[in-house]
Amino acid sequence: MALETAVPSPNPHPRRIVRWYIGAAVLLLNTLLLFVVINLLCWGILEIHKLRARPAYLPYSDNWYRNVYPSMPDSEWKELLREVKDRPFGYQPYTMVTDLPYQGRYLNISDQGYRLIPQQGPWPMDPKNYNVLMFGGSSVFGYAVADDQTIPAYMQPIIQKSEGRRVCVYNFGRRAYFSTAERILFEQLLRDGAKPNLVVFIDGLNDFLFAVEPTPLQQSQQELLTPPTNGRRLLELCKSLPVGQMAQLLAKKFLHPKSPPLADWSAVDPVAIDRYVWNKKAIESLCASQGIANAFIFQPAPVYHHGLTLKDSDWDTPGDQWTIHGYPLMAKYIKDHDMGDDFLWLADMQEGIQTRLYVDKWHYAPEFSKQIAAEICKFLQKRNELH
Repeated sequence: MALETAVPSPNPHPRRIVRWYIGAAVLLLNTLLLFVVINLLCWGILEIHKLRARPAYLPYSDNWYRNVYPSMPDSEWKELLREVKDRPFGYQPYTMVTDLPYQGRYLNISDQGYRLIPQQGPWPMDPKNYNVLMFGGSSVFGYAVADDQTIPAYMQPIIQKSEGRRVCVYNFGRRAYFSTAERILFEQLLRDGAKPNLVVFIDGLNDFLFAVEPTPLQQSQQELLTPPTNGRRLLELCKSLPVGQMAQLLAKKFLHPKSPPLADWSAVDPVAIDRYVWNKKAIESLCASQGIANAFIFQPAPVYHHGLTLKDSDWDTPGDQWTIHGYPLMAKYIKDHDMGDDFLWLADMQEGIQTRLYVDKWHYAPEFSKQIAAEICKFLQKRNELH
């Protein structure tokens, strides 16, 4: 009887691995397809939302702006706000940010970074003219007003009445600038050959709003210089995808984070005042060495001696709190310290005024800018800076 040879049964493991591989591949492919579909859906929803959403440069109602710009049709004040507010920052060494050159109907910025005003003087400055450089933050720049409605624009014709030669005012006000950035910008202009007859620094508001350094802009610069970790790269990638943008939009709409804790103004504001005083002294020394007249204006702020037109909840950020408490502290400081005859305190000038003074939370309406310009010129005339 012949012996039968047993045939070994096939090994089941390769087949099982193949089935697992096919199943995993199908699952992965479906997951990727679902992820793509979800992102496409989110992208479509976001695009529709952008079309329907109110632009970020219009944070208030149309009625608010109609009261602010009573003589302008809706299309015109919307175009004004778009030109002035819907712009990126540019980079400048040392001060970090600047306003990029711009040409528009309501806003025009030179290649040198100053905002144009009517009958703008030449650059480089002509030494035959009476040249005035003005420095400050966005309230000097003229946020949400046209070129001819800024403080420097109103000052030029007033000064011209007192000067026999041509008067040329240059508006170097810039967004988010405070006394330190303004001092550095002034130094850079002098280094590059500018020699004005007079410099005017209008400060106060941003010195308290950005009392703690690094400021938000400085922090953004730090983040650019900090080597990103893998986790940070992954987070930024997720946030850049449509599904990540949708998640951020929903979180902003439905999640209401707690208001930040009350800022420790008692520790912050004295440091801000010391910084302002130090910058003032440094600028005075620089002007004395160059034979340049100077004036320092402490500007009005909506949180000091003015009936607020916004809700209390609109003033709960740390910078708001530093400003609210900083102005009374500065008022006490100037009573106890000699600020010099080149210093003008204008923070009280809005007390008792019933007309609209601000176009938004912080920035001056045209009529108030005109009043501020007139007060500054009166001060300069009393000091015999204007002939």
